[in-house]
Amino acid sequence: MNTDVERIARIQKALYRAAQGGLQVLLFSCHDVLFDALGADRVITLAPQRRRSAAP
Repeated sequence: MNTDVERIARIQKALYRAAQGGLQVLLFSCHDVLFDALGADRVITLAPQRRRSAAP
């Protein structure tokens, strides 16, 4: 992940304000723990997928 603590805090605030304003927020992340504090109504965790080898 190419970010820092300040950027994560800013995006968390923006997402929280959007949700409080009545917008539906869909968040896709490989780093779900960074967004746990937002208090999602629903979280769907997908099973890890194996990467396919590149075709020769």
